[in-house]
Amino acid sequence: MSKSYLLPALLLLSLSLLTGCPGGEASQKSASEKTGAPAPAAAKSLPAEAYNGVYEGEGLRLELISAGSGFAGTLTKGGQSFDLEVQTDGDDVAGHFSAGSDRFPLRLVRIEQGLRLTTGDSSYDLKRKTTRNPLEKPNPLDQAPETPATSNPLAKGSPTGDAPGAAPTSTPTSTAGWATFRHSSGFQVRHPADWKVQEGAQGIALLPGDAQKDAQGQPEEMCTLAVIPAQGVTRPDDPNALRFVEQQIRQGFPKLQRQGDVERAQLGPHAAAVLTFGGQAPTGEARMRVFLFLFQGQGVLGMVIGEAKAVTRREAGFRAVLGTVGYEAPPLDQRFVGTWRHTDTRVSSGGGSSFSLTTDRFLELNADGSCRSKSHTMGGGDSGTVDSGDSGWGQPGKWHAANRQLTLRWANGNAEQYHTTISGDDLLLKSDSGKRLYKRLR
Repeated sequence: MSKSYLLPALLLLSLSLLTGCPGGEASQKSASEKTGAPAPAAAKSLPAEAYNGVYEGEGLRLELISAGSGFAGTLTKGGQSFDLEVQTDGDDVAGHFSAGSDRFPLRLVRIEQGLRLTTGDSSYDLKRKTTRNPLEKPNPLDQAPETPATSNPLAKGSPTGDAPGAAPTSTPTSTAGWATFRHSSGFQVRHPADWKVQEGAQGIALLPGDAQKDAQGQPEEMCTLAVIPAQGVTRPDDPNALRFVEQQIRQGFPKLQRQGDVERAQLGPHAAAVLTFGGQAPTGEARMRVFLFLFQGQGVLGMVIGEAKAVTRREAGFRAVLGTVGYEAPPLDQRFVGTWRHTDTRVSSGGGSSFSLTTDRFLELNADGSCRSKSHTMGGGDSGTVDSGDSGWGQPGKWHAANRQLTLRWANGNAEQYHTTISGDDLLLKSDSGKRLYKRLR
């Protein structure tokens, strides 16, 4: 697999929001330092991975991740979301969760297969979640009238409506009114009408209309979606595919570390594997949720990335967006159909001798949307001649053209995009590396 297989340039640009630049040094400020809240005390015993993960039980969901020198996370119950901060002391984890301006103490104790959460007089036994139930729905019995923030919203027997100041969620109740974005390659996705979309050769970047922003007005979250060749992978949780995803992310962004186990999710009709990465970033604690599923022989890679709490709030809405991914073959611009040749000749002279080298590049764009290419190099001079022979048609690919852009997507995952000018039998392709003039052969 090529390095571009699961990390196309579009995603690298989006990931740079977390690190400032690919592979760059991250800020040493934690989320608590950024907000002015007290920083969690350093963990004294068990490593972070002993607690990182998702836990569920008795109608309560806990997401716990390492945060600076302590731990942070989110509690969800009956439609409410609460931020929490804790510190460790041996096998004991104590801290608080926030509901509006109020804080309530909690304690976590390790038990078999999970954690016991105690707050006030109420306790919850939570089991570590390794798979996600695709049919999971909110318990309607947990919905109740609004509760004053001064009442502990996790106390058993208390109402569990939205508490004042509870973190907003992005779970859509309906996709009615959503817009449809059609990528020039034919893949399409529906999204909330106020989301902004930017297209790249292999996918899109999406910026929610209500995206959390920093003091300078820069977004602290973004969603991306890329379509990539499946490379023979037949299921989203293929160990080789997941290992490659993790390796590429860790190589490019060493500050982002894998957290928890591989999860499985149902995104509309698509069965997906889910990975979590986290680490430090200039905006505070960074988090990345990666969704990989297969669709019409292609791999679809969705990522929601940004400040940890923003990602947690955004995930449900992005899952709904990924569930709408579809495909409709785009109309092909018949002017491009044909076999084209570009000839490049270079002459070198000096010291009383000269040498010339001519390379013919052939590009075949077919009416069914397929494409292929090959080359042939010949040269000669005072010292003799050279002939590479016909390279033969290389790997197959797909092509499409829209808005004066020609995109070639090859079977190995690489993509090429050119600005085009076409006139009769002349096709001029321009890119950052230069320009080439092709002549039509047929």
